Amino acid sequence: MTLRNQIKDALDDVAPPAPTLERRVIAFVFADKRDRGMLLGGRRRALSTSGFRGMAALVAAGLVVALLAGIAIGGRLGRDLGNAESPQRYTIDQSEVHRLESKPIVLPQLQPGAACPFSPDVDRLGLRGSAVGGGPVYIYDEWFEGSTQRGDWNVAKLYYVARQPGLVLVRARDLTTSEPFVFTQYPNDEKTPALAMGPVLGTDSLYDQNMQLHPEAVLQDPWHQHPNQQLIVMFAIPRPTLCWGIQFDGPGFTQTWIDGWDDAASKQP
Repeated sequence: MTLRNQIKDALDDVAPPAPTLERRVIAFVFADKRDRGMLLGGRRRALSTSGFRGMAALVAAGLVVALLAGIAIGGRLGRDLGNAESPQRYTIDQSEVHRLESKPIVLPQLQPGAACPFSPDVDRLGLRGSAVGGGPVYIYDEWFEGSTQRGDWNVAKLYYVARQPGLVLVRARDLTTSEPFVFTQYPNDEKTPALAMGPVLGTDSLYDQNMQLHPEAVLQDPWHQHPNQQLIVMFAIPRPTLCWGIQFDGPGFTQTWIDGWDDAASKQP
């Protein structure tokens, strides 16, 4: 039995079902000091939700299993990562995507050294913990997945209170340099109706697995989602970035969300 399976079995014994928990515990176990600091909430305003704080007992359980088994750490991680493309591609109206892409970016442009205008928290919206974003798209969970030369890969769970059917385009960039972020398909056991979209800009590798890079993501509205699916997007934040924003463009709305760090020192764990 592999170390990954040992950890998964330990989590099944001590934790309630959580689709993303297995990957986050494994990422923590195999991370270096810097990355573990990020996993434990390196961002200035880590969301207080089902995030990774308070998971020390679960990590310990996985480590105990590994030690008892005497298994050497190694091998390939990231089951289902593959090339990071969802095995089931939903039918997307490309003309609708192009209409959304034509909307201008309205994220603020910051001068070097300017304070990051963080988006405020909002009410719980019936979710576990707080959420951020002014709606109709809310970010209610966010975590660090791992680092590559491309930057720090972050994952965000979204809640979309849709007023009408239609796609939502997701774009992100550094607010000081205007450098656009890249997205990849989040690899999890449940197919997410959030898809990395646009031309392939290259590839990256996380846990020794290849990921295709795209300039944006698209969210399906609730009417086109299967039951119990979660909107999950994965994007890379360049290492020099201190303040960044995401723009959501959907049917009849444009929304922005801004996050980051106070300064370079606070970004380091």
